[in-house]
Amino acid sequence: MSSDEERELLISNKTKCYDASEHHPRQASRLEWAESSWTRWFHLLLWWWVSPVLSFGYKRALTDDDFDNLPHDDECSVLLNKMLMYDWMKTTTLPVIAQAFWKQFVYVGLLLIPLMIARIAQPILLHHIVSFIDNDQQNSSITSPIAGYFYAITLFLCALSQILLYQQYFFRSARIGLRIRNALISLIHTRLLSINITSLNETTAAPIINLVANDATKFEDFSMYFSYLWDTPLQAIIVYGILCWLIGPLLALFGYLVLAVFIILQGIFSRQFSRFRETTIVWADKRIQAFEEIINGYHIVKMYNWEEPIKRRVLEIRQHEFTSIQYASYLRAFNVALFFAIMPIMALVTCGGAFLIKKPLHRNIHQVRSLQCL
Repeated sequence: MSSDEERELLISNKTKCYDASEHHPRQASRLEWAESSWTRWFHLLLWWWVSPVLSFGYKRALTDDDFDNLPHDDECSVLLNKMLMYDWMKTTTLPVIAQAFWKQFVYVGLLLIPLMIARIAQPILLHHIVSFIDNDQQNSSITSPIAGYFYAITLFLCALSQILLYQQYFFRSARIGLRIRNALISLIHTRLLSINITSLNETTAAPIINLVANDATKFEDFSMYFSYLWDTPLQAIIVYGILCWLIGPLLALFGYLVLAVFIILQGIFSRQFSRFRETTIVWADKRIQAFEEIINGYHIVKMYNWEEPIKRRVLEIRQHEFTSIQYASYLRAFNVALFFAIMPIMALVTCGGAFLIKKPLHRNIHQVRSLQCL
């Protein structure tokens, strides 16, 4: 491969300007085609609808004509019309989003039910496999091999379905978040074009840029983790019942006490994250406003030789913004470290509690660890 090919961009433009003679209509959305009939579920499950684009990208640099059209429901005009149906003078953003997208959230949330069943079933199947191996020497009936194969195959199918459903859930959740973000950005753009000049002059570009670049994008994260608000408590209750069956309610409670402390810490961290984010947004608004004033009044800055004072002012604002981001990053790093440490801590407390009350765990320890990792 030559050096020019190594430096070739992944997505390149054929020409520097738009040339109608070289432009070809895009192909209809393959995703929309796959979703149009239930008989094409295999294309969705195995991501076959994206294979042509991946094949083109493997052979050569992608161009604009290689991509499909957007599905009809993902187009900004459709999303904007959905937002304009509501009276924004009498309501706020969250109620409108809830009314416009609640069906999609319910549909995506239903994917978590088989995903939760597959995750919980794996430790139970592991328990049966371990019991089957332990009793293999004493039970040599003709049904024992069949039961062992059944447990192993079912465990494999549960793991496979978990992988497939997990990717489908996050793709569709991110798609809903992208729809919400594009709808809000389109609505903001429409409102800016419809207000009068006097009202437009009373505001600055800083809050508008923050709304588009920061606030609207947060709905993508919100949509991806919203369904876990009901999935996580339900899964915790089911897992606690299984742990009571395996090791008893007292030992299961020991591990859940650690989980309760972790949840309290998460609540404290979320408040700190919110405070740091509010501080960051305030200083980001001031920074953007300062740059806007510099650009609009650059001739006055040059006339009075104010470059150094302006530079110090911008650096001071930027330093405050960096400080808030730095503290939030420290807290986020500690939160991630605590997330990875919570499982060993729960196992330590559970095993320590079993040692103190002199209750043996024996073969159940592997299933207990698997369930606690859920």
